[in-house]
Amino acid sequence: MIAYGLAAGSIGAFAVPTRDALLPVVAGGNLPRAVALATALQFFGQLIGIAMATQADRTGAVPLLVVQAVLVMAGALAVWRLPDPAPHPPTEHPGFWRSIGDGIAEATRSEQMWPVLLINFGIGVFYVGPFMAVLPLVVRDVYHGGAAEIAYINLAFWAGTIIAAFAFAGLARRLSLRGRLVVSAVSVGAVILGLMALQPSFLAFNGLCFIWGLGAGITMTQGRTILQMVAPPTHRARLMALFQLGLGGGGPIGAFIAGSLAAMLGLKLALVLPAIAMTVLIAAVLVFSRIWSMRTVE
Repeated sequence: MIAYGLAAGSIGAFAVPTRDALLPVVAGGNLPRAVALATALQFFGQLIGIAMATQADRTGAVPLLVVQAVLVMAGALAVWRLPDPAPHPPTEHPGFWRSIGDGIAEATRSEQMWPVLLINFGIGVFYVGPFMAVLPLVVRDVYHGGAAEIAYINLAFWAGTIIAAFAFAGLARRLSLRGRLVVSAVSVGAVILGLMALQPSFLAFNGLCFIWGLGAGITMTQGRTILQMVAPPTHRARLMALFQLGLGGGGPIGAFIAGSLAAMLGLKLALVLPAIAMTVLIAAVLVFSRIWSMRTVE
């Protein structure tokens, strides 16, 4: 299981930033719509997989993993047929670590990119972490559920994400205050965590997951769009990798912290404390950046 997790995570770490860097090449004249559609379709596929996982108790894990393996192979064949993008002008490559540092420096110089990346890292630590580590414990210990109930809350969350992503695909060119959307959606997430700590009925808990998913769909599509539109082509892949690192790297850190809080302080505080920490981070970003008023237009 550990080897599988390392392999799957490594594949995603290479594939997602590369996909995001290729989007401007294939998007035509509507990059925001392409970002929203790519996000929506990604999570639509994930939603189908979660729906299939509701049958895990009945069918066992092996048939589902075989289906996943076949789909991954089909995706690899599709990627193999993609045309290569036009090469960038020849540039000097200073080395791996220097290249990473150059990408971080480019982000810190931009008044539009660094607040988005910082909020995204906060999402990884304070939202993805509790989602991964605490919500399954809540389902087990509070609602006495199993694999099916865990799948239901995931279905609710990702259904909200997909609906928001498809909605913003249609609204892509009408938006300019994308930073304001990101801050508002992330702020709603802190409220949702606080309400989850009240341990409402399981139906209401699923409703909260759905609303949280709507906010996630807004944050992911608009955060990615801001970076895609602002990042220079020479640094776009590195900056999208940083965006993915905020979620993929912050999530395990947050899961360890949230799981430890749950063990030491209980499930309620393991939800409330990350919400408070995220609120503090949002307030700091609002004070020290122009994210609330910045405009991004194609």
